[in-house]
Amino acid sequence: SNNLTFVIVTFKSRKVIYNCLNSLPKDYHKLIIENSSDSELKKELEQNYDKTEVVLSNNIGMGAGNNLGIIKSNTQYVYVLNPDVVLKNDTILNINKSISELENFAILSPLSDNPLYPNYRGNSVETIKDDSKSISNVEEIDGYSMIINKECFEDNIFFDEKFFMYLENVDLCLRAKKKGGKLLIIHNSRIHHLGA
Repeated sequence: SNNLTFVIVTFKSRKVIYNCLNSLPKDYHKLIIENSSDSELKKELEQNYDKTEVVLSNNIGMGAGNNLGIIKSNTQYVYVLNPDVVLKNDTILNINKSISELENFAILSPLSDNPLYPNYRGNSVETIKDDSKSISNVEEIDGYSMIINKECFEDNIFFDEKFFMYLENVDLCLRAKKKGGKLLIIHNSRIHHLGA
């Protein structure tokens, strides 16, 4: 019914993946790319969570793992999420509202609730406190939480697989902006990053 698939790349993430999945809405598809080929984990997750498919892969890296999930998904929007992130109760509701109100965007993300570790760069001039509905245009969004509009990447090239980790999200943001795609942060939609 909905136009969003979650894509989560895991690597020895057993400790955190359950918290993450418990925070996601049950009626959305979830594709987990398991980079440490843990077939026990695959069995557990697929048995315990609805609409969850685990793809075992042999440590192909973040970028390639995310690409695999994005291309396998058949929704227009894909939420690339790290396994150590949890969503708040109304996160997905506010994401859906924003998606339906926005004309077009390339990459969107809720705001990370830890102000010491913002999950975006650029436009910090804009004050958030005044307006709970505020959406800002930013320069770059962190790879641990990215809602990607696949229509903005018509060549089906998402993350550059030359980057095994860390820089692939910076590159994706740059390419999105070159094509005129907007990078947006929704301030009334929050996520919690367990890693920070």
